[in-house]
Formats: sequence, structure tokens, C-alpha cells
Amino acid sequence: MTHTQQFNGFPRIEHNIRIRPFDRNSVGWVDGGLYHDDGRRLRGWHVLGSSRSTQLVPKSRISAMTEAYDVSDAIYGGVWFSHFGHFITETLPNLATICNELGPDDPRPIYFQSLSAHEDFNALPSYITYFLGLLGLDCQRFHLVDTPVAIENLYLPRPAFVKKYQYAPFVAEVLDKQLSLSKTTPDLDIYFSRGKLVNNVQRAGLEEAELETMFKRHGFTIVYPENMTIAEQLDLVSRARVIAGLNGSALHWSLYARSVEKVMLLGWNLGLQRQICRLREQDYIHAGGAGMSRFLGRKKRRLPADYVERSLFK
Repeated sequence: MTHTQQFNGFPRIEHNIRIRPFDRNSVGWVDGGLYHDDGRRLRGWHVLGSSRSTQLVPKSRISAMTEAYDVSDAIYGGVWFSHFGHFITETLPNLATICNELGPDDPRPIYFQSLSAHEDFNALPSYITYFLGLLGLDCQRFHLVDTPVAIENLYLPRPAFVKKYQYAPFVAEVLDKQLSLSKTTPDLDIYFSRGKLVNNVQRAGLEEAELETMFKRHGFTIVYPENMTIAEQLDLVSRARVIAGLNGSALHWSLYARSVEKVMLLGWNLGLQRQICRLREQDYIHAGGAGMSRFLGRKKRRLPADYVERSLFK
């Protein structure tokens, strides 16, 4: 059995590929991305999914490249994000797909592109090491593309996104399988408070104390995620029927919550959160809808509390 036949779980194996780093100071058309050695951009793999990464658009063609091949066989891991919200919504789905299609023990290196400063894979945040442990992945296999890399055989998992924000339908099933996410009988309605965050930024024109009082009045449990471990947060959302909060990373837990039926979001409308709810078949409620922009605008004016309450609990 040949090397390629042994690892035929991937739908694509591309030959003679160059991975070029992104210029992290650029916006618009860039020459970072995946290219054939004649300079043509590799088609059909949606590298970029977030609002931040879609500020960069890989050029359709760049100058032909003649560098010697650095690597014989490698796996493409997509864009690496260490920021919690981006990691669980973009990087982690790609890693879970790799494990699903190839298995965690495959020895080949995994190459990532990044939009931030150099990553130290030996000093990763605890939430990343927690998920890598669940997947059985060794970060010693990880490589960040800081300079152009030429790869003879590049193995590409199915991309997690089909277009900006929109997940491929298989992502939910892959996450459930690879992270052993179970469906439970939900017994909690949760409000994720930012009230104890250092340097908390007001995001909905309301003070957290007012929001906590409002949600308590409707039977919600107030949760401060920064006081919990990642395992505790994951267990909590697995038992939730409704999760609510200001727009931000905490609500993205709904991607990993099989039993959540409804997500209530305060603040500006998030396309990514809306698509997470679509993937998981969760109701998505945005406090105020179009009226939110009318009240807040760029000045972030104070929203009337009764307006927010009517929007969420009408």
C-alpha cells in the first residue's frame, strides 16, 4: 500500500504547492495563500472565514516560484487563531476535521497561516491545550508559515466554511464525534455576564448590573465564564436550553452545545453567531433588531432597559 493510499480519507491531495504567508499589515489583495508553482491560486479551499481574515483577499495569480521543495508531505490546517473566540469558531473546526478524516496519530506536519504575531506552540493558552488533549493532537506537529513553504504533497481536509461565516453542513457532526459532545435534557437558561471582566467594554448601552437583574427576573442563571475552567463551561452549556449575553466569544459556545434551543444576543448583530445558530438549528434572537442600530449608532448611546427586555421576551 502506498503512502497516498494509506491516508485516503482526505478528499484532496494537491501536488507541488506553495504556501505563502499573509502580510499582517495589509488589507485587500495580497499574495498570501495557497498557490501552484506556476503562480495560480489553488481553488476550492476557503481559507478565510472570519470578519478579520476576510479583509485579505489572495490574488488569483502571482509570479511563478522556483524554490526547492522544503517538505515532502504535509497537512494544511487553515488559519491559526489563538484568540478564544476565533479559535473555537475557526481553527478548532479545522483541527477536528483533520482528526476525523485522518486520525490524530498521523505523523505528517500540519501547516497553518496566521494573521497575528509569531505563535509559540510550546506555550499555548490553557483552553487550546485542553481541546488539543480532547482531539489527541500533539502541537509539536504544528508549523506556522512565516516564510514561503514549498510542499510536494499537500493534504487538504474539507474546509469548515463554504463562504464567509457559513459553515459546511458536516461541521456539527464532526465536532460532536471528535469532542464527544452529547445531547442532554436541558435544565438551564444561562446569561453570560461580562460584569467581572477586567477592562469590560460596554457593548449594548446598558450596565451589566441592569442586565443581570433583568435576566434573573426571567429565571436565568448568571454565569461569569472567567471564573470557570474550559471543561466547566463546556459542561454548563451542554445542559443549557437558552444562552444569552452581549455579543462576543461566550455566545460562540452554542457551536458546541447540542441541546441549546435558543441564543439571545445583545449588541450589534453578528453574522457569525447567526450562522452558528443556523448550523445547530437554534433560534437566534437579536435584541432590538434594526432598532438597535437606531438607538446606538456610532455613539453607543444608552438603550432603554424596557426596550431591550421587550425585544428579548416579547
